[in-house]
Amino acid sequence: CSSTNVSMNGPMWVGPLHDVATLEAMADLADEWSWKETRPLLETMVAEADPRLPPYFVHTHDLARAAGVSPPKRDLIMETLRAKGHLAVRSHVERDGIKTDADVRTCVEAAREGAAETLRRGEIKRAEKEA
Repeated sequence: CSSTNVSMNGPMWVGPLHDVATLEAMADLADEWSWKETRPLLETMVAEADPRLPPYFVHTHDLARAAGVSPPKRDLIMETLRAKGHLAVRSHVERDGIKTDADVRTCVEAAREGAAETLRRGEIKRAEKEA
């Protein structure tokens, strides 16, 4: 290849990222040693270890951009995906990342629905304050 515009990626690991038994043992140790701030990360990693999930995650801002909306909260997109029957967990790699078995089109629609729900909730809060 003689082009200077070549981008190299890899190697890419697509196997399991975590061993659930090891993570659970680490969580037990974290409790024993009073490392309370460590448990949420370990719980996230256990959820990510579900073999039904793909080896990648989607970013909420990318989904919102594709949907043409302001980014809704990550958890609202995950709730929407779960309501549609999909798996959805947060990523430990990226704060606004979601690992899901849903296809990209469904994820974009969930972002659109999440943005609409965010607006609806904001309108309810404004109405409550005015009352």
